[in-house]
Amino acid sequence: MNQDEGTIIALCIYAVQIPLSSFWLKRFRMGPMEWLWRLLTYGKRIPIKK
Repeated sequence: MNQDEGTIIALCIYAVQIPLSSFWLKRFRMGPMEWLWRLLTYGKRIPIKK
């Protein structure tokens, strides 16, 4: 893979990630990794839905 192909792949991932993130955050209070991090930190389940 050359540099141009890597750039195109990165831009495609970025273009998909933006609408998916917007969709997710309209329905949930936090992202899935933040929820997992808080679960492990506090030791109890935290509601993720708005």
